[in-house]
Amino acid sequence: MSVAYTHCMENKNIDLENFREVFNERFSLFWEKVLAENAYVPIAHALLLQCRNISNGGKRLRPYIAYIGYLISISFDDESKNDDYNLDIIDRLIGLELFHLYALVHDDIIDSAYTRHGVPTIQVAMAQSATERNLDANEKAHLGQSYAILVGDLLFGIAQKVL
Repeated sequence: MSVAYTHCMENKNIDLENFREVFNERFSLFWEKVLAENAYVPIAHALLLQCRNISNGGKRLRPYIAYIGYLISISFDDESKNDDYNLDIIDRLIGLELFHLYALVHDDIIDSAYTRHGVPTIQVAMAQSATERNLDANEKAHLGQSYAILVGDLLFGIAQKVL
């Protein structure tokens, strides 16, 4: 291990489980705010609900590793000695997760994936939910893909705003 990493970890009480708890709490607050801001636009609200649903769960390794990198970069700074999380940085890491989700949604479309981690992908879930409409299988698949593209694009836009 590097000297910077060792110094960083000695001066910060940080572990993955603790970080995940803080990150997930901030992510939940983020989604509450975004959903409240868009509650008056039904289609945007529906798309945002899908975004929130696919963002739940996960090990949160990506933002954790990025946060450790941040800590290492400031580890020799005297101001970095307190044990509190830098919530501004954690909020920016939400953007990192959103960008990753955008890439996954579009990857599922490109690969024509039916599931991700045992759960139907957005395009499959939307195609299956179109049963009340008189659509054939191809039209349902097209509707599901179109919806998934919008969800992915929305995630990308939100990620850019957050970052």
